[in-house]
Amino acid sequence: MRLLTLARDLTRRKARDRSGLFVAEGIRLVEELLASALHVTGVLTCDLIDRTPRGAEEPRQTRL
Repeated sequence: MRLLTLARDLTRRKARDRSGLFVAEGIRLVEELLASALHVTGVLTCDLIDRTPRGAEEPRQTRL
């Protein structure tokens, strides 16, 4: 399943319960998630994140 499709599917509780996955939104929450021991399946961002001080500091890893 493609990442964008998966993220869209996870807006429904049934999909979250079935897959055991969730979506984390917002810089602070994503920072905490990345610092945790949880496995990250994927990351979706928009171009505007680079315009914020905290967003510009986040490491980038591009994988298509």
